[in-house]
Amino acid sequence: MFYTCIGKRRGQHGNIAGCINTSENPSVPARPEWGYLCTECSKSPAHVRELVLDLPDFDKVDEGNFGDDLNFYALEDSRTQESIEQEELDALEEMEL
Repeated sequence: MFYTCIGKRRGQHGNIAGCINTSENPSVPARPEWGYLCTECSKSPAHVRELVLDLPDFDKVDEGNFGDDLNFYALEDSRTQESIEQEELDALEEMEL
């Protein structure tokens, strides 16, 4: 049985054509249903580029284990978080917001 390469390339006029290289062995012998990918097609830019996803982390934080850490602000002065929040609220009240 011969396997035809599953790769595709753009011709000189921009049309996409399938590769015509063949092999008697599949690329992954343990998974012959995956077919064959020749070395020329596997080195093409479409296959070589690394996929990097920059997605935000939407996992919800387990506040039971990290609740104290979430309320901590690293401060260079001696004020506490509560006093800072109260000062901010007082400032807002003065501006009538």
